[in-house]
Parts: sequence; C-alpha cells; structure tokens
Amino acid sequence: MTHKHIMWDTTQGVITLTAGDHTERLILQRRGFLQSFLDEIEKVEGKNAVTMTLRSLLTNLDSPKAKSDTPTYGHVRDVNDETILPISTDGTNIPDLFQWDGKTRDLIAFGDTPFSLLPLRFLHAFKDASIAILTEQGARAILNTVTRRAGYAVGQRACENYNWNDLEGSMASMDDVLSNSFPFLGWGRTRIATKKASDGMYMLYLKCWNAYESDGVTSKSPACFLFQKYLEGMGAKLAETFSGMTTESKEVMCSAAGDEYCAFAIKQKETDSGPLDWKVLEEEWRELDAMALKPE
Repeated sequence: MTHKHIMWDTTQGVITLTAGDHTERLILQRRGFLQSFLDEIEKVEGKNAVTMTLRSLLTNLDSPKAKSDTPTYGHVRDVNDETILPISTDGTNIPDLFQWDGKTRDLIAFGDTPFSLLPLRFLHAFKDASIAILTEQGARAILNTVTRRAGYAVGQRACENYNWNDLEGSMASMDDVLSNSFPFLGWGRTRIATKKASDGMYMLYLKCWNAYESDGVTSKSPACFLFQKYLEGMGAKLAETFSGMTTESKEVMCSAAGDEYCAFAIKQKETDSGPLDWKVLEEEWRELDAMALKPE
C-alpha cells in the first residue's frame, strides 16, 4: 500500500499530499461544497445537465467511473477518497485547530464548521467540466451564484463570532481574521488594506500569494472567479448589515496571468445602482495595492 501523508505549510498557505513519489496540492472546502454546485445546476439546467457535468468531471479525472450509465456524486467522492486515503500519521502534521481522526477526509475547524479535503485538481476539473457542458457564461453564472452565497453566509457568521458592529471596524479586523484562517484551508496567504473614498464608499483590497484557484493555471485574464465571488459575498453581508448597501468586486491582478500575486478589489455601492466603472476606480485600488503589506 502506498504511504500517504499530508503537510500543512501555513507560512505559504499550502496543503500538500504526498503519496509515494507523487505530490499534489489539497485545499479544504466547506463540506458539501461541490454538491451545492450540482444542486444549483439541477435547479437551473435540470438533472440531465448534472449527469453530463458529472460524466465530464470523471472523464477529466481519468476515472473509469465516467463510463457508468448514471454517474453520481458518490462516484466523485469515491475517486476523492481513493486519492487521499488512507492517511498515515507518520509524516502528517495536523494543526491544533482541527478536530480530525485522520480516517476520513472530513475535519472540523473554527468552532463547529465542517470541512472536507479536496485535491486542487478536482476543483480545476470541475470548473472545466461545468464550462464544457454549460458554456463559460452559463457555468460562471451558476458557480458565481453559489460561491457568493457561501461568502455571504461566512460574513454573517463572522459578524456573530467576532461581535462586529460597524462597517469600518469589521473591515479593519478582516486582515487579521482572514490571514489567520485562509492559510490553514490551503487557500494561500493574504493581506488586506481598506479605505473610505471621497464618495463615502469603502473599498476592501485583498492580496493573495499562492492563491489556490490560480495555482497551475495559465491565462490571459484573471482566473480566480470563485474566490472573487466568495470575497464579494462576504463584503456584501457586511455592507448590507451595517449600511443597507451591497458590494461589487473585480480581480485586478492574477498570478495565472503573470502577476506576482492575485488581488481583489471589493467596493461598497448602493443596492439599486448599476455596474461600477472599474477604469474610474483603478487609481483607488492601486493606492490600496501599495498599502497592503506582505505576509508576516
């Protein structure tokens, strides 16, 4: 049996699975993360689209289960388990914040939040499968809806857990909160800068080194649309709670496109306003880019 162990490198924000001579990056996602995408695909496009997406995903993963008459999410879980399990305690370093017996891919962290280990290539394969079946525009619309909703829910929990009671204070504390949580999830290392502009609207600017979504990707344009919408959802919950407004976001730099790091600008705006003009906002986010520090 191949010896497998997992290493958390929180100084880089990376989780690595080693199986014999093979290594690959893992990430932690909220349990049920991929299933939530499939549920939304079924809601919008129907069951046949889910079946086709699962078949495409299993094909991308070189799994013989792609030939099944009715591929299921259970098949995907099986392939995931086969990739990661069983884990040897010899060589595996488990951060103290996790509750994990090492027998499954499921962990508990940050209180009572359930997470599952996922090979990063599975996420890339799922995005590719969704685009192949639903078109890029259709896939992005569905995937963005789900990830924004997830970020919104996390923003709500953060407001409760950290007793945030105003927009300025909550955004100021997010640098410490996210820089001490994302690395444990294998999402990379982050720093945040915020500022209230002359128009009275706040902008939150997040830099991410070793961002998971751009890892191993080469693109002419920013590639981290899931991470972008997750952050936008978090910001939207804060803006709604403390100002009755919402947010819009843009990934303004991406390592997949050759930049040193990925960077995301999240801008507060009126709920009923139209799309923001990001050319006009470039000076604002570039000022914040200069302010945001590197990871300590």
